[in-house]
Amino acid sequence: ALSEGLTETVLQAPPDSVDYLGKWLLNYVKLKREGKAKAKEIAMAEKSMKMINMQAISAAKVQMAMTKSKKAVQEKLKAFNAFLEEVNHTQLYFDRLCQHLSENLVIPNVYLGEKVERPKG
Repeated sequence: ALSEGLTETVLQAPPDSVDYLGKWLLNYVKLKREGKAKAKEIAMAEKSMKMINMQAISAAKVQMAMTKSKKAVQEKLKAFNAFLEEVNHTQLYFDRLCQHLSENLVIPNVYLGEKVERPKG
C-alpha cells in the first residue's frame, strides 16, 4: 500500500506531498475496510442462499417421499378393498382384516370379535 501511495504521490506531484500521501493512505484503508465489509456481506448472502437452496431441496425430497408413501398406502388399501369384496367367508374376512391392520398400523397384534345374535328362548 505504501509503495502504491508513493507512486501515486510522485505521479500527481502535489504541492504538499506528505499531506497528499497521508490522505491517500487514509482513503486506501477506508476503501479496504469497505471492500472487506462488502465481501463479508456477499459471503453471508451466498451462505444464506446455499442454506435456502438446501432447505428447498430437502423440502422437495420430503414431499416426494410423502407422495410416494401416500401412493403406496393408497395402492395397499385399494388391493385390500378389492380382496374384501371377493371374500365370502366371515373368518377369512376377519383374518385378512386383522393382517391388514397389523401391517399398516404398525400394531403387533389385532383382534376382532364378531357379535352374534342368539335367538331368545
